[in-house]
Amino acid sequence: MLRSLSIFFICFLVCHSLFAQRVVMGKVVSSKDKKPLSGCSIFNMNNQIGTVANEIGVFEIEVNSGDLIQASYLGMKINEQYVS
Repeated sequence: MLRSLSIFFICFLVCHSLFAQRVVMGKVVSSKDKKPLSGCSIFNMNNQIGTVANEIGVFEIEVNSGDLIQASYLGMKINEQYVS
């Protein structure tokens, strides 16, 4: 019994680390004049978590490898990027 619990616990730790989310930080700027886009909406399409860029265009969001991140700003084209 003790042996099977140890194996389960080790497998749980390995699986947990494989699927652990990480926080990434980024900055959104206009492609036209490279100015920060304060208030830009950033949304993780996979886990349905979103955030907003601060006054200098910086944001933080939880992601997994392979997630699709969408950035949208009023009057601009929506940009989507996959997390590697």
